[in-house]
Amino acid sequence: MKINAKNVIITTLITFFASSIMTPLLGIPVGLLFSGWLIENKLNN
Repeated sequence: MKINAKNVIITTLITFFASSIMTPLLGIPVGLLFSGWLIENKLNN
């Protein structure tokens, strides 16, 4: 199977952009949950 360099570059770029878009979207709820958990722990102690 012949690997087309152009296709590899396009696939890499798409994967890179998709991951850079998805990471903040996933990071926002995780960050909110984590900060909420920290605030609760600070209030309880």
